[in-house]
Amino acid sequence: MAPRSDPDTPLRAIRCVLLTVLIVAVAALTLSTGCTATTHTPEEPSTSTAAPATTTAPPSSYDEPAVRTLDAIVRHDFAAATTDFDEPMRQTPERLEASWDSYQEQFGAYQQHGIPQQAALGDLTVVRVPLQLEHGLGEFRVTFHPDQSIGGLYFLQPGVPL
Repeated sequence: MAPRSDPDTPLRAIRCVLLTVLIVAVAALTLSTGCTATTHTPEEPSTSTAAPATTTAPPSSYDEPAVRTLDAIVRHDFAAATTDFDEPMRQTPERLEASWDSYQEQFGAYQQHGIPQQAALGDLTVVRVPLQLEHGLGEFRVTFHPDQSIGGLYFLQPGVPL
């Protein structure tokens, strides 16, 4: 009899990869800029406006919670912004606030956001929301599980690849 595979194993592997990438990016930024926000500046920012491959889910299924989370962050309602975080993402509202404040210190005050775009990443859905900041463009990126819980949240420069 063949051993039964755990259906969560691929999801755990994706989480581990995403967490590793996040840790490496934060470590590199902390060493290079002294900031604790999850930000990244590509060497050559992309000027492409092409949308990433979209998921089969209707756009509103992940766009709405992504924008709702961004709106809570912009309102400085960090407790509301963290309510949909999955267990590995749980963090204090103060930690999220510190990351948001650091991002704005580096790239300027938030002014507005554009239309969200979705991309599939295995079983996950990544929503990219373009930002207009005081000193230029940015990107708010949220990674969702199929149950719409948040498995990743990033404040980025535009053009950072998935």
